[in-house]
Order: sequence, then C-alpha cells, then structure tokens
Amino acid sequence: MPTPKPIATRITCVAAVLAFLVLAPSPPWAGGFAPLLLLCGLLPALGIYVDWLRLERPSGDDAFFAAAALAGAVVVGLAPNGISALWHPVLLAVALTFALRRQIIAGSIVHVDDASLTLAIDQGRLTIARDAHEALGDRSPLVLTEGAPLALTTRLAERTRGEGPFRSAPSLTHGAILDAAAAPGELRDQRFRHAAIAAGIVLASAVVGWGAALADATIGTGCRLG
Repeated sequence: MPTPKPIATRITCVAAVLAFLVLAPSPPWAGGFAPLLLLCGLLPALGIYVDWLRLERPSGDDAFFAAAALAGAVVVGLAPNGISALWHPVLLAVALTFALRRQIIAGSIVHVDDASLTLAIDQGRLTIARDAHEALGDRSPLVLTEGAPLALTTRLAERTRGEGPFRSAPSLTHGAILDAAAAPGELRDQRFRHAAIAAGIVLASAVVGWGAALADATIGTGCRLG
C-alpha cells in the first residue's frame, strides 16, 4: 500500500513561491508588502494543516486549536493593535491549561474480552470499550491481558443508576481516551510533549503575524522616507 503523500503541503509551498514572484511590489516599500509576506508564510502552514487533518486524523480540540493559531497570525498581521495582541497569550494559556490538566489514571486489567476490558483503579473498577482508542484494539502494541498494567489519559465521572433508597451503587464512566500506555510516566512525558508542541505552534503563529506587522511598519513606512 503506497505511503500517503503530503500533497497539500507541496502545492501550497509552490503557490507561496509563485505568489511572491508575481505579486512582490517593486520596490518592496511601494505598498502591500506585509499582506504578501503574510500570505507567503501562511500558505505552507495551511497546507501542513490540511495534510495533518487528512493523514493524522487529530481530535476536534487539537484541530480547533491549530486553526485558532493560524487565525491569530492573520489577525495580528493585518490588524496589529492592543486587542489583537492578546490573542496569542490567551491561546497559549488555554493550550497549556488543557494540556497539563489532563487526568491520568492507572491500574491493572482484571478482565478482558473482544469488546471491552475492565481496569481496577483506586476509585473502583472502570469498564472500557476496546474501540475507544486504537491502542486498546486487537493490534495494540500494549500487553492487554489480565494482570497487565494500563494507564490512560481521560476524565472520570461517577454515574448512579436508579433513584431512591434502593438505587444501585455508583459506577465509574470515562470521557474520551486521549492516550494509552503501560505506565503513567509515559503519559506524563506525552503530556509535556503536547504542551511543548502547543507552545511552539503559538510561538510560530506570533512570529509570522508580528513579523508581517513589523515589516509593514519598517519597510512600508521607514523606506518611504529615504
């Protein structure tokens, strides 16, 4: 089976070069340089984003965060002001908060079958569908047998069945499973890597946006006086 190619990235990189060659003003301070710089910087980023969606199938939260970073570069590059300057600090704070506050649970498998597995953790027993994450399926690189350790990045909640004095004991439920590993230390390392990647994306967005704004302020204004 052929390896999927990053077609969108290649197309947008070529388009960015052609756009610069065709649209670049002469001289550069004649006007329109900052929007062109922003366009040439964001076209490859957009291609990478499209290929990432197409090939990696990220979660909706990750896809929205990356789109917000792209939008931040556009907003700051075209309208740099006190309000748009808040875009990247707020985005970074939100990204780090979500990345570092993801809950990690760990325990041992007490039951496993083709459809689900049961994990014994400090709070009780948690039943998880095998199709809730690719690392829990039949082709998982993890050891998924009774007695094996398992750690998950997810959120826990308690659900009570029935009402009144004879209601059953509360049972544990989980949210979306973001990662799975044999030990919680591996998930902590992944969590910090996700935080570092998020910070890098925000930084790249800020550099492109403010770089275009600075170029407009220096080349577009200063050179007119020369």
